[in-house]
Amino acid sequence: MTSTDGIRRRHSRLASKSALLLASASLLAAAVVPPAARAQDETAAKPTVAAEQVSEEAMKDYIKEHFDITETTSAVEPKANRSTQWRKTESPMAILEPGKMRSDREPVPAGFTKDDADRAEIMEAAVSQRPTAAAARLATAGCEVFWPSPNTVCGAILDKYKLLGGPNSYLSFPRSNELVTPDGAGRRTEFINGQIYWHPDTGANSVTTHFAIEWGRLGWELSPLGYPIGEEDGVFGQVARIQPFQHGDLYGSSMGLAAIYGSIRDKWVSLGGVNSELGLPVISEQTTPDGIGRFSVFEKGLIYWSPGSGAQPITGTMLAQWLVDETLFAEIGYPVGSMYGDDANGWTQEFQGGRLYGATARPPWAACPAKGSNDKVIKSWWVSEGPVAGYKIDLKCGTTAAGFRHIVKNHRGDWQNKARGPVTYTSWMDLADMGITKSLTDPKSYPHNTQNNTSRYTADLFFYNRRTGQLVEKMNAHTAVSVNNKLVITAFPQTQS
Repeated sequence: MTSTDGIRRRHSRLASKSALLLASASLLAAAVVPPAARAQDETAAKPTVAAEQVSEEAMKDYIKEHFDITETTSAVEPKANRSTQWRKTESPMAILEPGKMRSDREPVPAGFTKDDADRAEIMEAAVSQRPTAAAARLATAGCEVFWPSPNTVCGAILDKYKLLGGPNSYLSFPRSNELVTPDGAGRRTEFINGQIYWHPDTGANSVTTHFAIEWGRLGWELSPLGYPIGEEDGVFGQVARIQPFQHGDLYGSSMGLAAIYGSIRDKWVSLGGVNSELGLPVISEQTTPDGIGRFSVFEKGLIYWSPGSGAQPITGTMLAQWLVDETLFAEIGYPVGSMYGDDANGWTQEFQGGRLYGATARPPWAACPAKGSNDKVIKSWWVSEGPVAGYKIDLKCGTTAAGFRHIVKNHRGDWQNKARGPVTYTSWMDLADMGITKSLTDPKSYPHNTQNNTSRYTADLFFYNRRTGQLVEKMNAHTAVSVNNKLVITAFPQTQS
């Protein structure tokens, strides 16, 4: 498996271990926002995208940026061949007689020539009439011919093919005779829309052409998956397909094809599989940039594995930080456990070289892709004071000149420094979200710049020691707003003396 260049990793050097400092942004919010304002915030500061969608959107953007994925129909059930109802040739000709062959009486199906059809008819006659020793051997081996394909299907593979519906199944007609697999232990026959594989330990099972793309990329039966042990089927409660193999499973959904196996699969299953917070696997296992570990990509998160840490998930607010900060993997390494905590006291995840913190299990804003989607709104606030009173103010993905991308480029470090210092147990995005929310919904000032028609909304943020009640940090949160466009231009913190 090739290493994925530029995999996103987030970091903060991660703060002191002091347990005396405030442990959650919900408690922080209680300290900095008056009750009336908090009640208003519950409706005014709602994200434009439901919280449960945030991780999935972030992963879609991440996948588009880092993996070569094309449109797929992986979630679609294979359909039977309805173009024609196949039937055996009645009284097949044993020798070529121009004008008397089946191909002279009816059209030859697409993909086959008249010569193919005529050879197939002669083979049908040979098998049914057994006029030669070769034909007798075919019949003894349990082989049949399916006009107009001049190939034989035999033994257990034939039994499976007929059970699925033969040429009337999604497989359609055979396009090869039985072949020996590279390991020498199995057999396979190719069909127009898939293959049937047989192994003494697994029996015969079909693989669609679409699923075979990923299985083949991994190495076919010599891959970590091994041979198929069952047929492709729908995933209960999901718009997706699954096929079981000896050592793992292959999944297909609208997001792509993905194999899952080994320790990462075991961890995923232990968390609830497709019903877990991670959702469906969408990218097969990859090698990490350091060449030591492995990771798999899911609808709503990642699972990393290394010899020293085992397999551990990254989801929710930790995922939001991981995907935005490209330094995290290098700075704090692999996760060594799952995220733990609650929304009342904050969330923590341990890594080999540090910790990540979050105020809540979900990130405060919807996801922005690395590129494009400049006009995507990731959160909105209603403002009751100042030049934009009565208006909804949007934070958009924007550009490096304004919006979320501007904050990331120019002020993420400022917010991170505050989050790493006295405001432990919270991420920079949590803290920035609190600052913007407080400044827009409970400002102490909003000076207006008439030259560029912008206003800087400012609010006080006070942080207290949870045990002693002592004031630990006092800062200003500034949010610059475009009065014309009703958009957040930027936001940054400033320590008060």
